[in-house]
Formats: sequence, structure tokens, C-alpha cells
Amino acid sequence: MKEKAQRYFHGPEGYNCAQAVLKIFQEHKDVLEETIEEFSAHGGGRAPHGYCGALHSVLYLADESLHDSIKEAFKTKTGSLNCKRIRVKGKVPCVECVRIACEELQKKI
Repeated sequence: MKEKAQRYFHGPEGYNCAQAVLKIFQEHKDVLEETIEEFSAHGGGRAPHGYCGALHSVLYLADESLHDSIKEAFKTKTGSLNCKRIRVKGKVPCVECVRIACEELQKKI
């Protein structure tokens, strides 16, 4: 998952964190290119609730019954669900948030 996160987050296509997650799961979850493009608006702290964009995308892909456990695991590993709080702490880079979010979803599917 680490290699995929590094390939898609700010890779040749210029995907933000939210888009990178969708691209990683594109084939498995039948994500349309149009959806990936729409999620360009959800990176950099602009996801709903101020969530990390990677987390937001994973929640978009996951069954609602998994949301609480994914959020809890993500918060434990990053220190927050909120993008700006994660970035202010400076301990978990965005590419790691992509990896962590994807791994949490991968555990559940």
C-alpha cells in the first residue's frame, strides 16, 4: 500500500490525498474517473467536517457500518481526523495519511 500511496499522491497525475485513495481502489470499488476528478475539491483540508481528504475518500468507499471503526483506527494512528490538526503536528505526512486510510479500508473489505 505504501508504494501505491507514493505513486498516486502528487504523482504524475497530480492527485491530492482524496483522489489518490480513490485511484488506489478504482478497480476494486468501480470508481469512475469523473468521481476522482470531483474529489479534487476534497484535498488540503477541504473535505467535509475538516476531515483529512484520504479519510474522507475511504469513508466514501466504505460501508457506513464500518465508518466508526475506520475513524477510530485512523485517529489512533494520526492523532486526529482533522486535516489541519494532523498537519500542524507535523508527525504524519499526507502520503502516510493516504497509506493509513487505505490500509484501514483494506482490512475491512
